[in-house]
Formats: sequence, structure tokens, C-alpha cells
Amino acid sequence: MFKTIEKQSNLRLIFTLFLIAVLLRISALVLVTNFTFGMNLIAPDTDDYIRKAIYIINNGWFSGVFNMFSEKYIIGEPVHNPTLYTLVLACLLKCFVGINYVPKELIVYNGVSNSIFGGLTCIFVYYSMMYASGKNKALSFFSSLVVAIYPGYLLWNAYVLKDTINIFMMSMGIFSIYRVLYSENYKKVILNLFLFIIVLILNTAFRKANGIILFGVFSFIIVIVLYNWLRRRFYKKTTFIAILLLIFIPLFLVSSHYELEWSGSFQSLYSMNSPGGPFETWGYYESRGERTPAWRFLGIDHERYNNSSYTKKELLSIYALFKYAITDPIQFLTHLSEKFINMWRPVWRNSSIKTHLMMEVPYLAVIVFFILYFFRKKKYNFQVNILPFLALAIVGATIHLLWVGQIRFRIPIMLGVLSIAGICLYDFMTSFLIQRSKKT
Repeated sequence: MFKTIEKQSNLRLIFTLFLIAVLLRISALVLVTNFTFGMNLIAPDTDDYIRKAIYIINNGWFSGVFNMFSEKYIIGEPVHNPTLYTLVLACLLKCFVGINYVPKELIVYNGVSNSIFGGLTCIFVYYSMMYASGKNKALSFFSSLVVAIYPGYLLWNAYVLKDTINIFMMSMGIFSIYRVLYSENYKKVILNLFLFIIVLILNTAFRKANGIILFGVFSFIIVIVLYNWLRRRFYKKTTFIAILLLIFIPLFLVSSHYELEWSGSFQSLYSMNSPGGPFETWGYYESRGERTPAWRFLGIDHERYNNSSYTKKELLSIYALFKYAITDPIQFLTHLSEKFINMWRPVWRNSSIKTHLMMEVPYLAVIVFFILYFFRKKKYNFQVNILPFLALAIVGATIHLLWVGQIRFRIPIMLGVLSIAGICLYDFMTSFLIQRSKKT
């Protein structure tokens, strides 16, 4: 089977992947719209997206694109989270369903649109794997096929939300990182870095957390490369640590001075992990009870705290977080564990039995194969650079667990988990086929 795949052209393989992914997603769309799955396909966030889409239609496409990077639209009342997904909805409302849409009709057209993006996601995963595996077509096709058929992605495809296209944007980001890593000369490095920056900006415009995660993945890889280079060049530990501090402390001070969101806000970090924060709610992590602000927790005058500089507030938030972790470690760890469980549970509250069956078993299988990848016996001789996919899983999970852990925020992170699980499954299958051929 795998030898047959190796003989096929890349064009035929990606067309096959695209077709499988699209048809399965449309089939899942028909399934969830005609049978009870306990899924609210028109979610509360959908109303915001639709209002922004109507605003774009009424005020011009240029205005919509120009304002996409701003924090709010002014449409009589503030609307949060401007996103490129609004442009997709605007196209659907303008060209297909109309402003006075029927919900089911919008779900169907949006689902078909999402299905196309799902197919494109598999293509980017395929070419990323081609870079990672030294052009191993069989492995690349098989890992991408796992992404194409994963039931969790199939069910999410029907939601009128940006989450499905979010996966596509992240796959494009991982592909652009692989291009940078496998550039053959400095000219291609510069060109691919430029392309990565464009993809990074698009991800940020689509979903701010996407940009932060993608930038974190790239930084994670650069730090590993830099670490290995410094360790070889400066063998003394004290010199090595001093150089790392000289690199990262100025970056923190500069980013704090200009209040850049790439650095992450420690005030936000403390708020999301403060005493009296939210509790686990089966898939969403909502506020229950009043959070204790840093100034109150540290016993500082409120007015004095408000008049402090941004950098000082950041440092006070770091101190407050460490103080909370040391003075009440049980509550602090309980809080983090609730977020971990909440983010990585297979289904959300009130899911139907059908949803449990379709989501839980494949999800658990994927997690098992993901873990087994790091403990498997390497009986089949191939090498794969999984670092970008692994970095996506590590960085994405860490960022969301530190801030807010929700099931739907795990969706783009699962791209890394699924790809690595696919490599492991491919490894087991090839090992089995080799052993079987030896016996015969």
C-alpha cells in the first residue's frame, strides 16, 4: 500500500486528500443538521460576527479590512474580536443567504465553506510533512489523512464560528516555519522569513491568540537553536546563563515599555490565575465569583497602583502570582488542574450520547498514539523533524492553560498532536508490514 502511494505524484495525492477531507466534512454537516447532536451551531459569538459582516456589507469592503486590526467596531454599540472570519461571513451573506438569512441555510453554506478550508489544511499539513520527513510521500499522506478524517474536526466544521478556519490558518503558519527551517541558502531564508511574517500577520488579524501562539512556536524553535549554539561555544555555565539573561531581559523591558501584546501581559496572567477566579465548567472556563485584584492581594492603595507605570504593574503582578503560589499552593495547583482538565476533556457539558461516541473514542486513540510516539521502538528506519508540530502542542497548551483553558481553544493545538499521532501510527503499520513480509 505505502509503495503504491510513493509512486503517485504530489498533485494526485493532495487532490485525493482534499477530496476526502471536503466530502467527509460535508457528510458530517448533513449528519449534524438532520440528527440531534446537542450542538448549538449558531453560538453567542456568531451574533457578533454577523453584525460585523453586515457592517462590512453596508459600509464597504475596504472599511471592513482596514478596521480588522482595531479592537472594536462602532456600530451603535461595541463589538469585540474583529477577525478575518467576518469577511468570509460577509461574502456568504452578500452572495448566497442574504442579510435576512435562515439559520439552517447559513449553517449549510458556512459548513461548505469550512469544508474547503479543511481540505486546504490537509494540503499544508502534507507539504509540511514532506519537508519534515525528507519527502516521504507515504508518511506525509498518511499523517495528513489522519487530520482529514479526525471526527473532532468533522463535527466542529458545522459551527458558524472561526474555529475551523483557525485550523487552516495555523497549518499555513506551521508550513511557513518549515520553509524557513529548510531554506537552502540565505536568500531563501530571507524570502521565507518574509513569507512567515505575512502569514503571522494574517493569523494575528484572524485571531490574536493564533498570532501569539505562532510567534511563540517560532521563538521556541529559535531558542532551541540558539541554546545549542551557545552551549557549544560557551561551555561554562555561568557565562552561558549570563548571555541568556543579556538577551532576554532587554527584550522584556522593551516590550513592557511599549506595552506590546506579543510579550503577554503579566497583569492578565495574574488575573486569570488569581484567588477567587473561575472554576471548571465542562468545556468553558467562565468567571464564577470575584477575582482578587493584585493591588488588593498585595495590600497596596488602589489609586497608587493605578498611577504606577505599566512595567511596575507587570512586576507587581509577577510578585503577586508568586506570592499566591507560595502562600496557598493547594488552591493555586487546584486552579491550574481544573483548567487542564477543562481544556483537554473530550466533550462539553450536555453533549448527546452520539457526540460522546464520535468524539471520545477517536480523541483518546489520538492521545495514546501521540504519547506512544515518544516511547516507541524505532523498528522502521526513517527520521522526521517533528519540532514545529511538537512546539505547537507545547506552546499552544501552555499559553491557553496559563490564561484561559477551553475545549475550542485546543482545536488548532490538536493539529500538532494529530500529526505526531499519525507518524506514530504509520510507524506501527510499517513495522507490522515489514515483519509480516519477513515471515512470508
